[in-house]
Formats: sequence, structure tokens, C-alpha cells
Amino acid sequence: MNISLKLVLGIACSFSMLMAAEVPSSIEIVDEGSTPVVSSPVKAEAAPSKEVKKTETVMVSQTLPAQEPVLNKSEPKPAPVIVRLSPSQNEMRTIVIEKEGYAKTDVNALRSYYPIELTVGITASLGSAIFLTSDFDTPDFSGLFWSVGGVVVFPVNDATVGMSTGLTFKYRYASAVLDVPVASTRYRFKQMALDLPLLFKFKRTRSRLSFDAGIGMSVNFYDKLQISSEGARDESYDLIDASFRAPIDWNLLTGFSVMISQRASFNMKFLLGISEMYNTPKIKGIAADFSPLEMSMGVTVNLF
Repeated sequence: MNISLKLVLGIACSFSMLMAAEVPSSIEIVDEGSTPVVSSPVKAEAAPSKEVKKTETVMVSQTLPAQEPVLNKSEPKPAPVIVRLSPSQNEMRTIVIEKEGYAKTDVNALRSYYPIELTVGITASLGSAIFLTSDFDTPDFSGLFWSVGGVVVFPVNDATVGMSTGLTFKYRYASAVLDVPVASTRYRFKQMALDLPLLFKFKRTRSRLSFDAGIGMSVNFYDKLQISSEGARDESYDLIDASFRAPIDWNLLTGFSVMISQRASFNMKFLLGISEMYNTPKIKGIAADFSPLEMSMGVTVNLF
């Protein structure tokens, strides 16, 4: 009894469960003996759920950016140069940057071109002096002289002819020994003068050598004669005060000079007196018709 009851209850529960189940829409139920009817699909309503936001993904074609050249990080980057140009200026301008320096290039020297230019400088010379006489019984007097002073050179034409003048102080010393029956006697002349030369200079354009020729004037302001004898006192005579000495001497000048640089030059000069040194034929027993002859070497330094 109990077994049959349990079987009936199980069949009833199974049937009720079959009836309560939903029939899927894709299954068609066809009743036998009737015209088959196609059932419309049944939409199953889903249980309410939370709203889900849908995100649309749009595929956009992208172009890869141009890759910059890879620089070596160890190398320093060059500093940028900024140039600002005015839009209204279209012409091209040249920018010259000058730097002051001490050294400058001598264009004339590069071209081996040595013109005579206006210069002012100082000069000094040293040489020998000889007093020539026409008396055969009187020996020639010889000695030394030196001079120092200023000189000015200015051009006459572009490069080949110029003139030189100046003012120099000169000291001259000359002596000779005369043999007399009693004892030998030495005569010494000591002279000072101011020389004013006027020389013409001639040279070639590309030569450092120039030849000089001209005339000179000497203004005498000191002249003394000393006589020394053995066993006697020295005697001294002022020939300027005695009016024996001519106040001015005229001389012929010649020589040459060599340009060492733009600042200095070497010169050699020759002088021949053309006027009488003394106004008397004899001075203390010796003939006084002397003609001076000088030969000197010197240096000229240009100041500007």
C-alpha cells in the first residue's frame, strides 16, 4: 500500500513539473490528426538586471610619427644660433667683425716697394776728420768727430726723389806734431759747430739703397788751439775771440743710406770743405789754409 501510494505521488509530481516547464520556442508541438500549425516564436522575458553601458570601439587608421634621429647622448648638442631678420628688409648685408691688434701688415714691404716717405727722426754719427793744407812744410791734421741731432726727410715725387735736412751738433778734434830744432810741438784743434745739411735723395722704387748729395752749412761757435811743447807750459788760444775763425763754413756732402726697416736706416757720409776755415794765412807759425775732409758712419731712427 505504501509503495503504490508513493508511486502515484511520484508520477503526479513528475507530470506537474512537466506541465509547469516552458516549452522552448524552437520546438514545434504537433497534434496528431490535426493540421500542423507552425507556432510563432515565443519571446522569453529576461529578469530585470542592472544596466550595462556599451562602449563602441572605432578602429581609426593611425599614421606613425616620423622618427627623430637618435643622437649620441655623450656628444654635446651645438648651441642654437638665433638670427632675426626684419621682414621689410630684402637686401643682403655684409657683417664685418674687426678685432683690434697690435701687429699690422706692411703692404709696401710685401710688394718690395720702398718709397721715400715723410719721416722725422734722430741721427747720430761717428767718423774721422782730416785738415788738409797746401803747405808742404806743415803736416795734415787728423782726428775724430761725432755728431747728434734731428733729421727730416720728405718726398719730392712719388717714390724716387726726396730731400733731407735737419740740425746736428758736432764736436771735432784734430792734432798734429811739428818737429822743430829745439823740441817737438803738438798742435790740437778743438771745434764745436751746428750743422745744417740740405741733401737730395735718389733711389729706385724697389731698392732699399739711396744716394745722397747736397750742400751743408756749419755755424762755428767754439774753436780753440792748444800748443804743447816738451819742457814748456801748454798754451791755449781762443780763435773765435781772436777773429781768426770764419763764422760759417760751407761744405759739399755726399754719401748713401740703406733702409734697415721702416724705423731705422744706416748711412755713410762724406764731407769736403769748400770755404776757408780761417781768415789769416798763419796761426802761431803754422799755415792756416785748411780744408776739412770728413768720413762718417751713422744710424737714423725714425720717430714718426
